[in-house]
Amino acid sequence: MADVQLKVRVSELKGVSGFSLVFRGAQVPTNNGEGTITWDDTTTEWLGWHMVGDPAGTMRVEVLRGQTVISKRAKSRIPNSRPAGFDEIPIPQPSAAATAKDAK
Repeated sequence: MADVQLKVRVSELKGVSGFSLVFRGAQVPTNNGEGTITWDDTTTEWLGWHMVGDPAGTMRVEVLRGQTVISKRAKSRIPNSRPAGFDEIPIPQPSAAATAKDAK
């Protein structure tokens, strides 16, 4: 297991009044939209979040290794008829991330 510190950044909140990040079943503390997680880079793991706010509210979530974005959701959206929503993104193994990037 190779543990790596990653930064999680939440930005561009539009119609989202609150959010909570979850990694490995635990809440991720944030300050000004940024938090830190410890990731096992030998496996693909998932970062999830709950959002509350206006129906169709959106926010951007990025996971960074150093200054490099390794996973993101450019526009996570609360469902149109709901006051809350849940979303998640994978944090892929380095080899899987490189393969996905090369495929584009």
